[in-house]
Amino acid sequence: MRATAVGRAAGPHAVGAGRGRRRRRPGPRGAPCALLGLPGVGGGGDVGGLLAAVAEVALKSRLRTWTSVTPEVRANVGDVMQGRVAGVTIRGRGWCSPLGLSCRTLAVAVPGGAGIDVEALFARQRILLRAPAVGDGVVEMDAQDFEAFLAHPGMPSPGAGLAFRTGQGARCEVDPDRGVVRFSCVVLADGRTVRCELAPAPSPASANGRILPPSVRVVLDGGGGGGSGSAQGAAAADGAGIGDRLGRFFADLVFELDGTFLQFRRLAVAPGSRTIRLDVSVRVEKFPSPGLEF
Repeated sequence: MRATAVGRAAGPHAVGAGRGRRRRRPGPRGAPCALLGLPGVGGGGDVGGLLAAVAEVALKSRLRTWTSVTPEVRANVGDVMQGRVAGVTIRGRGWCSPLGLSCRTLAVAVPGGAGIDVEALFARQRILLRAPAVGDGVVEMDAQDFEAFLAHPGMPSPGAGLAFRTGQGARCEVDPDRGVVRFSCVVLADGRTVRCELAPAPSPASANGRILPPSVRVVLDGGGGGGSGSAQGAAAADGAGIGDRLGRFFADLVFELDGTFLQFRRLAVAPGSRTIRLDVSVRVEKFPSPGLEF
């Protein structure tokens, strides 16, 4: 796909000026699919496939590595000329961003469609949104992916005097038997490291429209079995308080990637599996900017 094809197909030199019959190049003037100059798509062709091809190129240009990138767009020529697509689905496997944000699989659906900038699509082969696209998604991670998620520069601070700790001695783990994800935090006031177990919220995951926080059990390093009963009780209360704060943090979490917002809905670990499933609400205000590392 070359941007230069747009100017040649749509420009004044599309009609030959030599002797004999004057021949017009394929793609009648004004046919929106032909203006983009993509092979195999004519004036009556698959405009949804054309938009999916543009989206695929855009997504791949922003990833460091991927196994598959599969956008699907439901649209016809009339919709596109009015700046609308009927629906969008994006599926992927083995994605990794320039800053190490990764997942095993990803699926995002925008069933209500989206508004697009027609001029930008035809003139620059870019998909720009005229209004936010809203939908839902499922992201599957392993323990290494989840650790990279916690360590990513875009991850908000858990606040309340806490910071995520990753790397050597603080690796994330998935316990497939208990269905929990283990990770570490540092208590900034005294430098203690606490080991946390993140478990799904009770079913249903929401009440009165509000996301219920996942359960976070906290184990304080050095807790052991020693100490007086009052000291142990204080430590247990401290751990419970930290767990409550972390649970609320995940329930309210909104992760932004330069105009794409992922809001936490639910976490799950399938029985006997080491795969973490994150259900998220998705709001896309724009594609991540070209050249921006995320």
